[in-house]
Amino acid sequence: MKRREMRFILLACVLYFVCLLARTDLSAVMLDMIQKLKLQKDQLGVAVTGGYIAYAMGMIMNSLIAERGNPKKMICIAMFGCALTHFGIKCFPIFPVILILWCINGYLQSMIWPSLIQTMGLCLSEKQRTRAMSVVTIAQHAGSVACYLLVPVGLSCGGWGTVMLATAAVCLTVSFAWGLSGVTSVCENTKELVSTSPCKLDRAFLAKTGLPILLILGVLTGMLRDGITTWAPVYYAESFSLEAATSILLTAMLPACKILACVVCPFVLKWVSNVRKALLCFYSVILVAALVLLFSNRVGMIGLSLLMMNLILLMSGCISILYIITLPFYFSATGRSATLSGFLDCSLYAGAAVSSSLFAFLQSGFGWPSVILSWGGLAAVGICIVLADKQLALDIADSEENKNLETAADQQVHK
Repeated sequence: MKRREMRFILLACVLYFVCLLARTDLSAVMLDMIQKLKLQKDQLGVAVTGGYIAYAMGMIMNSLIAERGNPKKMICIAMFGCALTHFGIKCFPIFPVILILWCINGYLQSMIWPSLIQTMGLCLSEKQRTRAMSVVTIAQHAGSVACYLLVPVGLSCGGWGTVMLATAAVCLTVSFAWGLSGVTSVCENTKELVSTSPCKLDRAFLAKTGLPILLILGVLTGMLRDGITTWAPVYYAESFSLEAATSILLTAMLPACKILACVVCPFVLKWVSNVRKALLCFYSVILVAALVLLFSNRVGMIGLSLLMMNLILLMSGCISILYIITLPFYFSATGRSATLSGFLDCSLYAGAAVSSSLFAFLQSGFGWPSVILSWGGLAAVGICIVLADKQLALDIADSEENKNLETAADQQVHK
């Protein structure tokens, strides 16, 4: 891999590292905002939900725009806009403004991943893309870890407002860095790459690929993954009477599980031989972990609760890896990798949008045991869907076939 491609991948890692800071900082400072601004959990839950809805809807639109527009400009505009939204929340900390600005932040965030996928498709070969996406995914989750490690420092220095200002400054810096970068020079040999004619997204295509079922499973996984990430600090504080900073530090372990998922997911795929069986494995572990978490919550065992929360998020992270790396490459022969990547990512965040308000409602009305039971219920529904539909395209996507697909695509690129 040439030095300029390495610089591009490094810049992409920094970009998505900062993206996760700007996407998760509101959840991390939520407890401090509730205490200092006298906001209700339901209100901030609605704001987080709005951000996820805007992200999910924007992902569909921006996936199509990125194929025709200028990905580099989209990235610069998105990061500059994220800086403005965070600065606005610091200056006008009232619920209507927070809701509107966080929805705008969610839409702007949705411009980044499709633009990055499109740029990688133009600048890198198939093998380079696989490596690059794996590294960027690790940087993405590292951003979540850094958020929950750095937010307590910001809270101790000046509260949630300091965190918002710091995030705005970092986003602004990345926006200018991408604007001044030579990303377009990396793609100077783009015309030599062989392009695949995109197939139509018609009913026959949806039936052949099993995409509707994948989207439903994506919603379930998004509800689990982001619901736990959003409400974990509040759960620890209320269930075990912990301070806000301590709860946030404990939550920092959750994104670390997403990084570990980058290792666990490929291992499981080799062990069970195909993606469908892997999904059954992941959902089954989530179901068992939710039941154990329910027990530990009743008896007040914080160590066991922490372990089970991490295990649930690890399994959810493994499913997410399938959606953002494995499946887009599985669909590469259709010429629709960027668009389908947007649709699959959209399903994850559509689930996240539902979960934020749903779990807030369940907790307010019935307590944390009802929320934990709902996590087990979502896993059970996922198991039933995968078992019921044996004709999913996932059922033939075993590791050997994926290797053959990648090898064939790589040969096409270099012809």
